[in-house]
Amino acid sequence: MTRLKKSSYVMTDEVDGATMLCNTKTVEFFRLNTTAAQVWRLCEGSDLDNLVKRLHAMYPQENSKALRDTVEKFVESLKLADLIELRKV
Repeated sequence: MTRLKKSSYVMTDEVDGATMLCNTKTVEFFRLNTTAAQVWRLCEGSDLDNLVKRLHAMYPQENSKALRDTVEKFVESLKLADLIELRKV
C-alpha cells in the first residue's frame, strides 16, 4: 500500500477564499480550486483508494472511475511539483 505524505517544505494558506500552496524549496506557488483543496486536505496519511472513497462520498454524483482518474492525475502533479511524497507501507 502507498500512503501520501505532504512534503515538509510546503506551506499552505488561505488567500481570498482560495487554498494556496508554496513549495519553499523551489519558491513556487500553486492555487488550488475547491476540489483540489479537498484532495489536499484529505491526502495526508491516506492511500489513494481511501482518498477516492472519501471524495466519492462527498461527490456521489460523480462517476467513481472518472473521479479516480482525476485524483490519480492530480496526485501525480502534486508529486512532480514536490508537494507530496508517496511512501510504501
